[in-house]
Amino acid sequence: MRRVYAWLLVLSGLFVGAPFAHAAAPSAEGFDHLTTGFELVGAHRDTACESCHAAGVFRGTPRACVACHAPGTRIGAVGKPATHILSTNRCEVCHNAVSFKPVLSFNHSEVRGGCSGCHNDVQAVGKYPGHIPTNANCDVCHATTGWLPVKRFDHTGTTSNCIRCHNGRAATGKFASHITTSNVCEACHRTTFWEPPLLPLDHTQTTGTCVSCHNGIKAKGRSVAHIAVTGNCAACHTTASFKPATKVDHAEVQGSCVSCHNGVTAPGKTPAHLPTDNNCQSCHVTAAWKPASNWNHAALTSGCAVCHDGSHVTGKPATHISSTSSCESCHTTSVWKPAKLPLDHAQVLGTCASCHNGTVATGKTATHINSTASCGSCHATAAWKPAKLPLDHTQVIGTCFSCHNGTVATGK
Repeated sequence: MRRVYAWLLVLSGLFVGAPFAHAAAPSAEGFDHLTTGFELVGAHRDTACESCHAAGVFRGTPRACVACHAPGTRIGAVGKPATHILSTNRCEVCHNAVSFKPVLSFNHSEVRGGCSGCHNDVQAVGKYPGHIPTNANCDVCHATTGWLPVKRFDHTGTTSNCIRCHNGRAATGKFASHITTSNVCEACHRTTFWEPPLLPLDHTQTTGTCVSCHNGIKAKGRSVAHIAVTGNCAACHTTASFKPATKVDHAEVQGSCVSCHNGVTAPGKTPAHLPTDNNCQSCHVTAAWKPASNWNHAALTSGCAVCHDGSHVTGKPATHISSTSSCESCHTTSVWKPAKLPLDHAQVLGTCASCHNGTVATGKTATHINSTASCGSCHATAAWKPAKLPLDHTQVIGTCFSCHNGTVATGK
């Protein structure tokens, strides 16, 4: 009898308008549900018939999951929880009645939310700790059909740390001829236009010397008009303000002082400067330019008196013999005193006796004939002895015999 009733249930689904709407649900023992075209498997096998065939209605029972597993349906079975990822209502694509949870087959085409809505390390695996920093959606670079390797790369969402990927392994890194820098690529480059780099460059990221880049090949180097220096640009320039130089480290200068201090490139000798050659370093030092600390008289191009005039430096003392200002005629810069001998008498302005007075210089001897002080009347500076002949007798004060006595001069 039960088997006959079960077949009546089947027949009720074969004929349109079959009146079994209010019949009590019979036992399904021995009924092959597969004959309806909907096999009962998993949890559906153990579910009471009336749970799906509500109010005894058999014909037209929905087969889609969402028709029963959703609020407001006639069946009212448990539906998607509030925490379910955004997806279509085709539950059977990922779930089945045998093993509803966990999902054994996942079809990303049914997902309606972004990847991160599920791949957040709670519902599914998210970005690993070593992932490059990005705020872009996962599907910008990845495909659900093949997560790795990435299908394409959109740098728009990348915020920093280029080197994590561009390390020569995951992606192309710095080339061998790249200037020596840190690994903060984004300081000079942009993902939208990698080459050329941004200008001005962020020199805080450079780790090499200036000249390793500014060599006239990779970047502009020293101009031909630059003063002769070493390659240590940073000794005088800064990256923040390259020109003009903020300081000058003279230890780096290889040329002479005047190659720069020429009144054009840098201040040169003032109009009041002593007449000298251009070897500034002969008298000056770079550490303390003024006053000159190392006088080198060999650098002077004029007479001593230009400087030794009593106003610049010490000049002739009051007791100096009357002479011209040609100091160098009698003195040397290496040994100023005593004067070099024989003196250049051509520079003496006073009489012989003003110097040859027995005090300043040797005077007349005790045996000298009695005469005036006009030594030059009888003597010459080039050859003091013997007296030049004929003598100027107007300078003799004594009698003729005082000299012409047969001893000093011819007598009677």
